[in-house]
Amino acid sequence: MTPHDAQIDPQRPIAATTRFAACGVVYRWTRDIALEFLIIKKRNHWTLPKGHLLQGGSAAEAILREVAEETGVRGIVCSELLQTL
Repeated sequence: MTPHDAQIDPQRPIAATTRFAACGVVYRWTRDIALEFLIIKKRNHWTLPKGHLLQGGSAAEAILREVAEETGVRGIVCSELLQTL
């Protein structure tokens, strides 16, 4: 399913629209070969940087935009890690 062919679930009438969001998992390897992840605190909860897709935008564009807006970090999207949940 893509953001452009989303349908309303008749079993869930409360959902008038379906919105798609993208989440960035930002990581790096340290010199000690430890894996570090970047998380942010939003509304008193720790989370990954994420946000909604803009009309006509791709998940990769949303990920790059949201990570940059929320953390100031710029990077690349590893397409093999893109998943739809």
